[in-house]
Amino acid sequence: MKKAIIPIIAIIAATICLSACKISPNKTELTEYEKEILNYYNEPSIDEEFSDDRLLVILKNAYSNKESVSFSDFKIKDSNKIAYISNLTEKTIYAGTNDRLPLNNMNNQILKFGLNVHSKEVVLELIGQLNALDIVLVAEPDYITEGVDDWLTIESTI
Repeated sequence: MKKAIIPIIAIIAATICLSACKISPNKTELTEYEKEILNYYNEPSIDEEFSDDRLLVILKNAYSNKESVSFSDFKIKDSNKIAYISNLTEKTIYAGTNDRLPLNNMNNQILKFGLNVHSKEVVLELIGQLNALDIVLVAEPDYITEGVDDWLTIESTI
């Protein structure tokens, strides 16, 4: 009797932990294209040049086919630090609302998450939490880049 109770307690404890952490295990099968994307993914570092108040999320193709997403689709520990989610082309939804964000039926939809704090450490923490969700293919910083015009001078073109 005691031997049968121990595995049941372990299963209940694991279920409670997953519910408390609000992280679902990554179960969705990846496409070949998604596997290729992950080949180029590098773990971000605090020393890199990226925005301290936003990050980008690429959804898995299986979820990009959904009609819309909302804050409830991103159940993470620090969700209160997310101010808005935008699909980069059409609409923004704000924290504290039940609005849904249209996904435009694109493969691997890219979303921008705006934060209500300015902290590269928080950006990296949220990236770790979002990457643990099954809906997310990859979350990464919104890197600060320069265009060609920024580093080309008139003298270099003569």
